[in-house]
Amino acid sequence: MRKIFHNTNDLCSPYLPAWLSFLIVSAVTTAVTLCGLYFVRRRYPAELLKENHEVAASIFNAFGLLYGVVVAFVVFVAWSRYDDATKNLQRRLLHRARFGLKSCQ
Repeated sequence: MRKIFHNTNDLCSPYLPAWLSFLIVSAVTTAVTLCGLYFVRRRYPAELLKENHEVAASIFNAFGLLYGVVVAFVVFVAWSRYDDATKNLQRRLLHRARFGLKSCQ
């Protein structure tokens, strides 16, 4: 039988594999979301919710725009940091090559 837990230094690690953690988190968040939807639908009928469609649509559009701008900013910052790290690595390797230093491993 295959063990679920990974062994580290002959001690049983409390961490689950990534695929199992993903499945558990996905199942729990989906269950919570569906329970919330169920209770909202029981409390408020569909006819009452239809009255606010236009207001909700404009609010969702505003939040979607804000989310898009934030994601674009995060991608830009991450990409520029990656570019800076790559340039720094190239500069260090060139310096080591010029002076005949061995790379650290």
